[in-house]
Amino acid sequence: MEASRRVFEAKNVNGESVKLAIVQPTQEDMDDADLVYTSAFSKAIKLGTMTNSQLIDEIKKLGSWSEEEEKEIESLRSSISIKLNLLEDKALPKEKQRKFAREVQELRGKLFEKITKFHQFISNSAESYANKIKNNYLTSVCVVYDETNEKYFKDYNDFKTRRNDPVLIEARVKMEYFLLNAEDNFMNNFEELKY
Repeated sequence: MEASRRVFEAKNVNGESVKLAIVQPTQEDMDDADLVYTSAFSKAIKLGTMTNSQLIDEIKKLGSWSEEEEKEIESLRSSISIKLNLLEDKALPKEKQRKFAREVQELRGKLFEKITKFHQFISNSAESYANKIKNNYLTSVCVVYDETNEKYFKDYNDFKTRRNDPVLIEARVKMEYFLLNAEDNFMNNFEELKY
């Protein structure tokens, strides 16, 4: 797989399978996406949407989130890192490696729960809204037919009018992974799953 291209198949609104690709955004695409972000962020602020920091302050005041939970996230990350380093020691007996692998899986589960809880709070921030709009824009310009490189969406307006197209949902998820430089199945590649 090329780093600048990721191929996938999806069913369109007619139920037909189409072979598409996510292609690397050009610099012009990124510049336009930044403008889309800025516009969406400004719009959200004008409508009274809180920023990430305002939301975090608010959820702390309400007791829904705390400094202790932030410290717990850092502690979990640190513990995972330490255990993963121990897993790399091939001199360890297999049973000890499996024990550390199970512990890492348990720690990742706890970390995932904490991060999910936190993101549920900030998913309604102005930044989150603007990022969603930016990623929608990038999806609209970076999804092409695999064989012809012709754009799947004519433009951003076409993307916005095709809410019922299942390709849109699939493409948005694929674009998120692409922008994060993550494989679709990245969780299957965790080190601890080898034991």
